[in-house]
Amino acid sequence: MMRGFFVGGLPGQKLVYWFGYGIPYFMPDIQHVTVPVSSIRPRRRGSCAEFLLGLLVVASALTAFYWYFPAQWALLKQNVEGAYSQAYPCGVPETYNLGSFDKRFNISQSDFLGAVQKAQHVWEVAAGRPLFKPVDKGGALVVNLIYDDRQRATDKLRNLGVNITADKAGYDRLKAEHAALSAQLAPKKTAFDTAVSAHDRHMAAYEQSVTSWNDRGGAPQSVYEQLNAEKAALDAEAAQLNAQRDEINAMVDRINANVEVLNRLATSLNLTAEAYNGVSTSRGAEFEEGLFTGTQGSGKIDIYEFDNRDMLLRLLIHETGHSLGLGHVDDPHAVMYRLNSGKNLTLTASDIAELKRVCRLP
Repeated sequence: MMRGFFVGGLPGQKLVYWFGYGIPYFMPDIQHVTVPVSSIRPRRRGSCAEFLLGLLVVASALTAFYWYFPAQWALLKQNVEGAYSQAYPCGVPETYNLGSFDKRFNISQSDFLGAVQKAQHVWEVAAGRPLFKPVDKGGALVVNLIYDDRQRATDKLRNLGVNITADKAGYDRLKAEHAALSAQLAPKKTAFDTAVSAHDRHMAAYEQSVTSWNDRGGAPQSVYEQLNAEKAALDAEAAQLNAQRDEINAMVDRINANVEVLNRLATSLNLTAEAYNGVSTSRGAEFEEGLFTGTQGSGKIDIYEFDNRDMLLRLLIHETGHSLGLGHVDDPHAVMYRLNSGKNLTLTASDIAELKRVCRLP
């Protein structure tokens, strides 16, 4: 039995054993096959004019869509940019512009924008690419400087000569002043309320006497002089009470300013409730010097309060990091730590690792 093949047999045929069991079969010789070749006409290529005409048609259609359907165009643009940002995060510089700018801050508009650019440059150096692009209006990111009770409290204390330092010693010093002012305020307020009640009684008696004598046609000379003396005394008493009122109101304003800053320091220093027990928190919720709201690549940054230019820069670095999509890190020394308790203006390894993760950098 053969396993293989054997060439032989009749003329024009091959006797083949193909891995069989001795059963032959005949296979005719394969003759040369002539394949007819037809002439094939090459595909015609469009001219340059036709290509340009096609581009013109597409451009005209997009322009018409832009002008006649602005809302749909904006939605399309947003969807395209969103899809690109998801596929290539940090691939296109994020446009931004200045929104609200309150002139009550002790900073010029140009200096504030300079601080914004410095903050963004910190991230761009770490990423090795441009991440932000300033525009006059219509940016994906809007930066606002908003003056409210937070900055007002800081300015008030600064004008009173209080040196605010964002550390535990500064907190303890301010808390001691708060306790002393509160202790002084209570007896002053009690004495003032008592004096006002007495003044109101004296005034009511005086008014009753004047009305009585006027109803009788007038007072004799001696009574007239006596009533005028009482009026002068009441006027002097009222002036003294108004001075006391101004003094008490000034103390209340300073105490309220202390409370604002103490709450902010307590949050920044991550102090527990027991650490600042006795300080009223009725002035508001947890202090936030700045806040980013939005999604990666678009939204707004609101800046509410800063003690000095370095703190402003650090705050802007933190919030612009959020605008890139960065989250908080666990390193308490990092700019992207959840509490703005540090003083460094440079990125830590934790900050850079978070940037690389979000932007998919090597």
